[in-house]
Amino acid sequence: MPSTQSTGSAAKNVRVIYTALIIGIVLYALVAHFIVLPGHTESSQFDPTLAHGVLAVALALCGLSLLLLRGVPRRSADDSAETFWKSAAPLAMRVWAPLEGASLASVVVYSLSGRPESIAVGLLALALYLLLNPSYLERR
Repeated sequence: MPSTQSTGSAAKNVRVIYTALIIGIVLYALVAHFIVLPGHTESSQFDPTLAHGVLAVALALCGLSLLLLRGVPRRSADDSAETFWKSAAPLAMRVWAPLEGASLASVVVYSLSGRPESIAVGLLALALYLLLNPSYLERR
């Protein structure tokens, strides 16, 4: 006799995944700042040209995320949150994935080089990530 598993509501699952992704970025940034960065000296062997290239890609990923936002359907007035997220969750993940990558790439550059511009790019990516939250996608 097969057992059925309850997967919970789609709206709750999306919020849990979104929160876990944000917390992961913040925790990785804290570890990079307090544990990894002090181990590197100012004369890091990390090439500045490579750092700028990675940060440029991170900025491009932020722009890509904004372009992908157009693909997320708008919630109609008669849709419940559950109905909306059943169709919009995969598309929302496609919006958040580039922001996740941009944030993590910025933290990696910061942890390896200590470059202050990587903090700015990482904060921009994180700010976009926080603005494009599940509640915003539901009410826009």
